[in-house]
Amino acid sequence: MNKDILDTINKGMNIASKVVSKGVGEVQKTLKPTQETAKIVLQTSLYFQRDASARFGRFIPESSFFEPQTKGKIDVGLLKNITLPAAERLFIQACNYLLLGKEKDAVDKFQETVIKDPQLTDGYYMLGCLGLSRGEYRSSLENFKKANLLQQSLGKTIKKYLPSFKMTLNITHNSCFAFFADLVGINTLLPLAMRAEGLPNDAFEVLSQMLGVMPSQPVLLFHISALLFEIGSYDRIVEYLKTTVPDGNLGYLNLLVLGRALIALGDLETAREIFKKGMGKDDIDPELLLDYRFSLGLCDATSGWSSGRNEEMERVYQAKPDYQDIFERLGLGKEPQADQTSRAASAPSAAVQEKPARPPADRPAAKEPQIPQKQAAPPPKTEAPLPPASSQNPRLAADDGKVDLVLEKQVYVVGREIGDIVLGWDGSASKQHARILKENNRWFVEDLGSTNGTWVNQFRISKRVDLNRGDQIKIGNTVFRFI
Repeated sequence: MNKDILDTINKGMNIASKVVSKGVGEVQKTLKPTQETAKIVLQTSLYFQRDASARFGRFIPESSFFEPQTKGKIDVGLLKNITLPAAERLFIQACNYLLLGKEKDAVDKFQETVIKDPQLTDGYYMLGCLGLSRGEYRSSLENFKKANLLQQSLGKTIKKYLPSFKMTLNITHNSCFAFFADLVGINTLLPLAMRAEGLPNDAFEVLSQMLGVMPSQPVLLFHISALLFEIGSYDRIVEYLKTTVPDGNLGYLNLLVLGRALIALGDLETAREIFKKGMGKDDIDPELLLDYRFSLGLCDATSGWSSGRNEEMERVYQAKPDYQDIFERLGLGKEPQADQTSRAASAPSAAVQEKPARPPADRPAAKEPQIPQKQAAPPPKTEAPLPPASSQNPRLAADDGKVDLVLEKQVYVVGREIGDIVLGWDGSASKQHARILKENNRWFVEDLGSTNGTWVNQFRISKRVDLNRGDQIKIGNTVFRFI
């Protein structure tokens, strides 16, 4: 009995001496987990889960995770706690706050962590993620840059303490991008923060450098193509995606972007083949399938085949009455809003997003995302408001109140510098942008080769279309009502 006691004490002393001299890592190599311990995270149980619902309308990921709820906090083990550095203790406390939904406390604690240890990569990574989802884009950008400099140790601490933490960007209700603390994850989150901060060129540069190292990475290909789609650089999208293999939903997604770029470039036959090929896949996400069908309708619309367009789009709306085009769901072309405004806009309790208008039968047009443009401040309005339209004359009224005009002449030219209606404050309008005219007692609108296009009821027009009372006309960033 005495010998057994002495052996036990000796073993304990050996472990303690190794902890002092070599640290926990060396000891843990000799301590093999039991079968029950190794499988605990796979067992049916109760888990912490946050931000599980799909969010749309912002090209910005949200923080997300799930953790076992068998204990109220993260358990790092007795031996680990013996020698745990102060910064890592703070990191664990921050993770515990995050698990319990105390996000502000978690951010404060992560900031204490990197002050205590300026080389703790995971502290910067977590601050970058939380800053991105909270709308604090400048802070997010700076923290991701620091994490990138220290990325040799990136992910090790996260995997020990919070293995299921991730950033998610929803594509459909079923599919999302999940960004983890790895090389691809951080180098994709960094350009997303750059874009949100208004630095699209820097974002493109980071993604281009990553593609130089990993030229066939489909996640990187999608994100660089999304940025190019937003600025209308469709030919470059074709160069990046022309060798896309339709293998799984990520491949189908890239193929969809390729097809939409081809529509914009006027290669309708190739685009139509791509959409039909995607619609024939059995393993495609059902909502992504609707995006393919909707895009085929746009393809038919651009080629002037209104019956084909209406048939495809009616199928889409029958399957999903509140359908949104994929670029609207992702929020491409929209300026991100910061802090509480953006979080309220993306919360699950926010108002249901308005579905896009169905295309009218006589307006063949391709729908494209709006290109964000910075505009100068409008000049003060000095003219007296015009009288309301008579029963014979329609009125063109801007939603911002800067234009309110009874249409009495046969032709009106609208532009930033030249025309009957001059939008001097709108930097997105072309010098001579569009024309509104009357022929045979019918009113029409046509684009005059503008850069950003003329839109009627959310659809970009490719030729002259007629106007009906209540139609919405978008020229640059100015939205008119034809009343």
